[in-house]
Amino acid sequence: MKRYFSCGLLLLILLVIALLAGRYGTNLQDMLAALCFHGDAGIQAIVWNIRIPRILLVLAGGGALAVSGLIYQTIFKNPLASGDVIGASSGCSLGAALAIVLFHDEPWITMLLAFGCGLL
Repeated sequence: MKRYFSCGLLLLILLVIALLAGRYGTNLQDMLAALCFHGDAGIQAIVWNIRIPRILLVLAGGGALAVSGLIYQTIFKNPLASGDVIGASSGCSLGAALAIVLFHDEPWITMLLAFGCGLL
């Protein structure tokens, strides 16, 4: 229980730092006012249009990576299984290299072939 509390507290601290940090730094009072839709309209726009979506995407990406690692380890019943150990990273690299050599003008083909070879 103590571990979950400390991880949650660390996540909350990092969220506040992520809201405050950036090219246009704000103080805690201005950030809290912007979260409540008060104060400077420019700070509100930065917080709601840039920083909040960035934080949500980072959380979603980290969660997706954690779940995919859990699925790898569960399927192969190996606590050390990861994309590079079982060959998925090598397959993606092969597909990307083939697409770059064969279809150098189409970046979407590179992504598609890398994904397909990674699945194989």
